Amino acid sequence: MPPQTRSRTHTMKTTLKEVELVKSGAARTSVNLSKSTSKAPPEKKARGNWTSPEQAAEESLVFQFASLPLELFLEIAKYLYPLDLIHLSRSNKVLRSLFMRRAAAEIWRAALANAGLPPCPDDSMSEPRYAGLIFLEQCSECCKPATHYMDPILLVRLCRTCGEYMTVSAKAVGVLATVLTHSQHLVSFRGNTGARWYLLREYEEVNELVRGLKRDDDIWRDWINGRMKFVRARRERANPLLGWLAQREEAQKSRERTIENWLHLLSDRLRPTVLTLRWREPGSCPTPGPMEISCAPIYLQRVEKQDITIRIPSIPPSHDLIKHCPHLRMLLGCGKPTEGFHFGFQAKQNFLKEQYSVWRANLEAALVKALPEDLKPAKTQSSEFNLLP
Repeated sequence: MPPQTRSRTHTMKTTLKEVELVKSGAARTSVNLSKSTSKAPPEKKARGNWTSPEQAAEESLVFQFASLPLELFLEIAKYLYPLDLIHLSRSNKVLRSLFMRRAAAEIWRAALANAGLPPCPDDSMSEPRYAGLIFLEQCSECCKPATHYMDPILLVRLCRTCGEYMTVSAKAVGVLATVLTHSQHLVSFRGNTGARWYLLREYEEVNELVRGLKRDDDIWRDWINGRMKFVRARRERANPLLGWLAQREEAQKSRERTIENWLHLLSDRLRPTVLTLRWREPGSCPTPGPMEISCAPIYLQRVEKQDITIRIPSIPPSHDLIKHCPHLRMLLGCGKPTEGFHFGFQAKQNFLKEQYSVWRANLEAALVKALPEDLKPAKTQSSEFNLLP
């Protein structure tokens, strides 16, 4: 028998190890198969589709809203106010396509009639654009915020930036002033209130047309007469809208006074806080009691004007609330009649009380937090302390 070499021995050992590994793997596989067949894996539990009560109520309302017949839904839309109809048409694409087609013009006319709004002086303007011009506080050119009233003759609502470069004065238009539509109701952005203002685009169009018509005197004369009649008719058609806007402004002022009176009553109930900045020696007030009775002030009692007194109101100033509070701005700009305004205001009173009852406490905490941490009382007994007159 020939002697075995080292390489052959190593090869045989490797082969035996591979056979043993295969056998052990097969044994493990059989054991795993027996275990899997003997006991099935646990079934996964289905997660419960839990919804909050608010979400469930919202879904039910959406379902009821979508399940209405189209004819009934369009009939209900006729009883909305213009601002509500604008927000509804902008809520999704389906409603936008429904209310922005020509067949929906009757719905918009009914909504405008609900607010008592007269017809548009310009027959070429659509009802949705007319409603947006009246009730939306945004510029008709750039869609930026514009809180000024719209101009009932020029039929524009301009922000400050657009008003500066889109309007021209009577001096700039010159002899064409008689054939251009002008308005004194446009809010002046140059400080000249009550002056006549013209639209720049109308002036440029008429000026270009005049250059070609001046060649023929007869055509020029006829065009001048027709244009002057058009301007007069435009102003006459705007008179009903002028009256409606004047009534709306009076109603707006009355509603603002109602809100201001209620805010004053709320401020009196919450009792404003008066803080008098004084200083006392440590331990000079052994008895409990009000600070002004037990503590000696820095100055003499007869020099009360030199006491620094900070009066913290219970709520912010009423004019700031009316201008900046979104809830009050929405309530004032909804365009609803007086009864609807009072009903909506009563519904928001509890919410406003909750919002502004903690305003003073938050302001006091902010004032205390703003004080420096290393603040120390002045040493009035030292020679370096001087009380300036």
